[in-house]
Amino acid sequence: METFGTSLKMLTDGKQLAICHMGFRFDSYMGNCSHDCLYCYARGQNMRYKRWDSVKVADLDDVKKRFENVFTRGKNETVEQRAIANRYPIRMGTQIDCFQEPEREHGISYKFIDEIMNKYNYPYVICTKNKMVAEDKYLELYKDKGNVAFQFTLSTMDQKFLDVVESGASTAIERVETMKKLSDLGYHVTVRISPIIPEYNTDVVELIETLAKNGVKHIICEVLRITSILNKLFIEKLDFDVIEHYKKMGVKGGAGGYFRYPLLKKIKFQKYIKELCDKNGMTFATCGDEDISFHTCEMCCGLDNEKKFQGYPKSTYVKAYHLCEQNGSVGLDEFLDGDYCSDPKTMKKVWNEGYFEKVLKNLQFNDQTQRYDWVNCNPTLAKQNTQVDEEHEWF
Repeated sequence: METFGTSLKMLTDGKQLAICHMGFRFDSYMGNCSHDCLYCYARGQNMRYKRWDSVKVADLDDVKKRFENVFTRGKNETVEQRAIANRYPIRMGTQIDCFQEPEREHGISYKFIDEIMNKYNYPYVICTKNKMVAEDKYLELYKDKGNVAFQFTLSTMDQKFLDVVESGASTAIERVETMKKLSDLGYHVTVRISPIIPEYNTDVVELIETLAKNGVKHIICEVLRITSILNKLFIEKLDFDVIEHYKKMGVKGGAGGYFRYPLLKKIKFQKYIKELCDKNGMTFATCGDEDISFHTCEMCCGLDNEKKFQGYPKSTYVKAYHLCEQNGSVGLDEFLDGDYCSDPKTMKKVWNEGYFEKVLKNLQFNDQTQRYDWVNCNPTLAKQNTQVDEEHEWF
């Protein structure tokens, strides 16, 4: 079986480093994913670069050497080596689900957990849509280790919809049953309600209540962003032109060719989800969004209080937001002081380019002082605002 050498990787783009607490990632497989999700950004990339018709497996020997360099040979020179030494939690399955059909044949996820994660008692988060993750042989891998957490994706309980947009994934009921099984065993379970189209997926009350009753502790909410290549699949499979729907609300194409839901409407919807989470005893966050004032945890993935997961970088846009809110402004030295940052050099470059102004509506960069000042809504993001219809009822 052909291998690929980028299975273990860190986010190196400064803009991603600025917003993500979980930028250290492992993919067991690359190429085609049997879950066949219409909206998947990796699917769009793989289709674009002609990688969708085959499957490659991770080169585990290479990954083992990289961990041995740190834990056996004591190396601490590169950004990656310092991340491993700091026990920066790894997310499994960020591009291609690590528990899909090829796992039956190749067992790469099993071997990665057994031979690397468990060997070093290293923290990791499994991201999946598949009930396979809780089969007996995998449960034996997790048992008594305390170094694993789970993150499922589920945007609706409407199985007819899921049969079209996620035709190869486990059903909604199967995923919920798997969540309960893992939660009952004491594992931290998060659900990404992602991606969701507020006017299309209208059963979020039922969804939130169902997740809460089945042991989910934390919710992440992401509204669908879409490219032209993926929009064609929505038109073909659902007879729904997402881009045209967004354009009617005043949306124009943005960075990377992505069309995004209108800012103020998105924030209003996310606050509604947060209120539902409050009522049902779950914490809440969005992922890389412009208003984090209503998050109920620091880390988007909700692992703030999990002891073995504290090696994640604290110096992200969340810290910048809270320091600026408390003090009226914040500088780079205060931002980096006292906390692990995976790549301070790159972060400094991002800081001085004023990037945080582009992702946080309450921060405005001052070119003269190289500091961010607290504002109600900075001019950069104000341009994206579209009028929210206050009479609109979500559901």
